[in-house]
Amino acid sequence: MNPTGDLWSRRQFFEEIGISDSNERRKRKQGGPDWPPHLCIGTKVFYRRDAVAAWLLRQEANCQLEGATITAADRDMVVPAEVAGNE
Repeated sequence: MNPTGDLWSRRQFFEEIGISDSNERRKRKQGGPDWPPHLCIGTKVFYRRDAVAAWLLRQEANCQLEGATITAADRDMVVPAEVAGNE
């Protein structure tokens, strides 16, 4: 089993989702719930593929709700529990 097989380098991540290097750096440093979790191994930054997939689903759900007045509880109901980490 390859322990890094489920990891994307930060370059793989930003190329896959179509953002610039500088945008990835800025958003990662800002952090928060609007950005997928990452891990550092030495000086390298990696993203777990499953965490990125869950983040993308949350982004999609938020876009579909855009324009509607919703609460955080409403938003949580849109994201499947297994994606939100509430298995």
